[in-house]
Amino acid sequence: CSKLGLSDSVRRDVHNVTVVTKRCGLVPDKPALIAAACILFVVNHHKLPYTSSDIQKVVGGTSHVTISKCYKERLKGFAPFLVQHIGLATEAEPC
Repeated sequence: CSKLGLSDSVRRDVHNVTVVTKRCGLVPDKPALIAAACILFVVNHHKLPYTSSDIQKVVGGTSHVTISKCYKERLKGFAPFLVQHIGLATEAEPC
């Protein structure tokens, strides 16, 4: 997250989403994929200008296509749950 220049509130959201995602088994147990998919979920939630390709460049270990597929098939459907129960911020703080 720090390599993307994300604010503290966005990094906190990524951390919280990652914890719940791992606990609930929402994505395959591959650390790089979990991290990348959670980052993509949060940056999309905050409408930040990052793509799966941007995230893949800093996370590594998985392709941007796999990141996008995991996000769309596994996390996107849980958005209301994650936003409500984790308490994701509604707007990102400036970097």
